[in-house]
Amino acid sequence: MQRRIVVAFGFFCLALAALVIRYLPVHYAHYELGDPSEGVFASGFFAAEFDGGAVVRWSQADPQLQVPLPDRRGAQQITLAMRTEEADPLPLVVEFDRVAMATTTTSALRSYHLIAPAASERTLALKLHVADVAITPQSPRGVAVDRVDVIGRGGWPSLPDLLAMLALALIPALLMALTANLLFDWSVVPSALLLSLYVLLPAGDLPGLLLIGPLIALLVAGIVLLPVARQHPLPVLLALTGGALRIYALGWGGGYFFHPEEQALAQGIADEPLQRLSLWTAGWAAQLSGNPVWSEPWSLVLLGRFWSALLGTALIVVVYVLGRRLLRPRWATLAAAYVAFVPVLIQQSHFATASALNTLLVALLLLSSVEVVVTGRLRHSIACGLWSGAVLALCPQGSTLLIAPVIAHLMMRPRRSPAWVTATTSAMVCLAALQWSFGGIGATVVASTALAQNGGTAAMPSPEASTVDAIIHALFNILLWSLGPLLMQVSIVGWCFGVIQSLYDRRDRLWLPLLWSVGAYFVVAALSPEPAQSLPLLVPPLCLTAAFLLQSFAVRLDHPLGQRTVRLLAGTGLGLALMMSIGLVNVYRAPDSRIAASRWLLAHVAPEQQIVFDSSVSEPLPLGAAHIYASTMLADSTVDGEQRRDQYAAALYQANYVVLAVDRDDFALGQQIQRDPVAACYYKALFDGRLGFVSRTSFDAQPSIAAWTMDDSWVDSELRAYDHPRVRIFERLASPTPEAIDLMLNCDGK
Repeated sequence: MQRRIVVAFGFFCLALAALVIRYLPVHYAHYELGDPSEGVFASGFFAAEFDGGAVVRWSQADPQLQVPLPDRRGAQQITLAMRTEEADPLPLVVEFDRVAMATTTTSALRSYHLIAPAASERTLALKLHVADVAITPQSPRGVAVDRVDVIGRGGWPSLPDLLAMLALALIPALLMALTANLLFDWSVVPSALLLSLYVLLPAGDLPGLLLIGPLIALLVAGIVLLPVARQHPLPVLLALTGGALRIYALGWGGGYFFHPEEQALAQGIADEPLQRLSLWTAGWAAQLSGNPVWSEPWSLVLLGRFWSALLGTALIVVVYVLGRRLLRPRWATLAAAYVAFVPVLIQQSHFATASALNTLLVALLLLSSVEVVVTGRLRHSIACGLWSGAVLALCPQGSTLLIAPVIAHLMMRPRRSPAWVTATTSAMVCLAALQWSFGGIGATVVASTALAQNGGTAAMPSPEASTVDAIIHALFNILLWSLGPLLMQVSIVGWCFGVIQSLYDRRDRLWLPLLWSVGAYFVVAALSPEPAQSLPLLVPPLCLTAAFLLQSFAVRLDHPLGQRTVRLLAGTGLGLALMMSIGLVNVYRAPDSRIAASRWLLAHVAPEQQIVFDSSVSEPLPLGAAHIYASTMLADSTVDGEQRRDQYAAALYQANYVVLAVDRDDFALGQQIQRDPVAACYYKALFDGRLGFVSRTSFDAQPSIAAWTMDDSWVDSELRAYDHPRVRIFERLASPTPEAIDLMLNCDGK
């Protein structure tokens, strides 16, 4: 015990020293205020204009800027680059944190240095550590602010920051207390990894870490005090690590949000439970703090992402509990580790959408179904019904999984029947449910939620999707990326092995509700119109089947070589998934590809030129300045084919540039000619160059670790569409006739 105390104190001292050393240097920040602007929030300005070869935004009455401080503790100097159209010097009054400074500016571009007052040594947390800059121009035209440069204070930490560092330095020591029941060599690993994180963390992330450091320390201290946490330290460590990956970089996007559900939340629309929860949290926080910043669109989106991260962290605990019912403890821990680190679940938690909630509800439904088989208690049957209702109401695409409780209750009746009888009954239930799942609930019982969402037609699979190609696409373009390469293969083999085992081994009958419901749902999701949105619900149960296969190997391969092989397989699958997740998290720290494309368009495209977009672009580019250009959005697949072809031909004939955010060339390869013939012919002619456009440039943000970039352009485009799409810009070099364009859009009459 004395040895552990000494080592824990050593970790505390090393962590404190690392944080102080990282804190001392001066940090710089540079913000461009042309559209799109990253980081700085501007109010009191007109919409962007194209003036003098540059995009500017002239001020209205009382323009204000909220400038993020690079080290969140004030600034030594803030430099504003401003200009005006007035011939004579224009008097200005600039207020920085309520300290007024008078100055003047002329038509020439001038820079003014504002010395930060002592009051902004540390701005309040509820102001999100920003400097409020108010400008009062005494001119009808006002001023234009082109850029802002900030020099942080640096130097020794203030008292609040020092207390935050002490709290953060205490966490490695608390982890030593949490892992007291483990072997000493293993108990040191979590603290050493956290210390390495403090040393290697990017400098720009240190202020945010100091902001939430005391809360994290209190959370870890509370967990350490729980006896159940000290008895099961590994699942707790997995939940903490998985939660950190989910919470890290939630503010990605630079103030822009591209997912439709996030855009609805920013507008105050509360159709989904997560949206209502975010709005309720914002109202509660604004009322307690007296600060209306919580009700602003960006704050609402951040709150929604935070709730998604919390739900994703809770999923790790639920999967561990489910694994303890189905697996031995060490393999249940492995399944929880898979759930903590797989890429698609990390991605879910970085969006303010219903995906994380739906995945958690599915896991709870499967847990209650297994509990019914294990115990047969009334409370578990009631829970099974409650979670079934929640899935049915909130996650209609997961309605196929409702056969899990049906199978569980069927298994409660013939307790002494052979396993193959129960397995056969389960298979028949699955087959009977398939057509019901395709046709919607309205085909049998009540009006289908999915039916209403699809405009009165159920989500039936399209004819060309009902093939082996759809299954292969689901496996190798969705699940392969969602789980990682090795883990996907192990999980699929584990599911097949579990089905075989359940046919003749009574001990494995507990897996029947999970196995059969997962198999049926996979078929339905793979053949659905949007498989990339449906298949991630299967990731937690597939992590369990992977652990089941490895457990079976470990039991059967009892010689040393076999045990080492199983450990190598388990560790490699976990390591590959973790590396992909870390690479994905780095995407959220990199500049967004749509913002980079917007800046290129503003620099190279004149206002009189026309830009054409299609439905792959979630928001017209350039962001915030699309009104400057004569832009056209191509009609989507809901428009009649002949009318859509005419609209395409007219827009492409007049276009100077085409902007795409399609990651894969399925349409160009002609693989979806039956589903969307107009778009298929359009992409094929565009990529071949027959429409007269050539690829000018592209912008991409792929997962990466240091200098190693992971090319994920092969995955289903829906998995990249909202956080890191590849934006391609095509420029016209030739002008085909309208008749030739119309013929190309008809695939040359084929």
